Amino acid sequence: MNHKLQHADIAALVQALGKGSVEAFDRLYLMFRPKVDKVVGAIVGGGVANYQIINDIAQNIFLKVWKKREQIAATVRDFDAYLFRMTRNEALNFLSRYTMPFVDLQDNIRVFSADDAELSTEARDLQKRVAQAVQFLPPQQRRVFELSRINQLSYQEIAETLGISPKTVENHLSRALKDIKKTLS
Repeated sequence: MNHKLQHADIAALVQALGKGSVEAFDRLYLMFRPKVDKVVGAIVGGGVANYQIINDIAQNIFLKVWKKREQIAATVRDFDAYLFRMTRNEALNFLSRYTMPFVDLQDNIRVFSADDAELSTEARDLQKRVAQAVQFLPPQQRRVFELSRINQLSYQEIAETLGISPKTVENHLSRALKDIKKTLS
């Protein structure tokens, strides 16, 4: 099957999806699931260790697409862009809910998007926006964020390094993730 369908073909599938076509859903799933996996992997980190996380987030995204199929068919003009935004938001929501090592997005983007020029552009844009959002954090929040997500230190290790309590570390990290998510929304 040719996965490089024209915009009109995708629009027709979305309209059929809106009418409850399981076949249209299946075709959209097969076309877009690899891209969703790549974007989620670029945000939460790829590889075998995060395979289940990537799979769970992707499944949740497509479940939402099915549940919102009528609304999507009625309002969405560019399904690819809509799905990218939904994917980005779901992955960022995951990061804000769970303590995950923050990955070097540049490395992940190279791995996940080497064969997809459009995804590569979107992923590079996302990576730049994340880096900018981190730079706008207050200095102490940024330091805590970097020590946690980049250096992968525990709350206790960060607390000892910065001379603050583990609870303060947790608060800084929580606010940093909320601020980054808000900036990217």
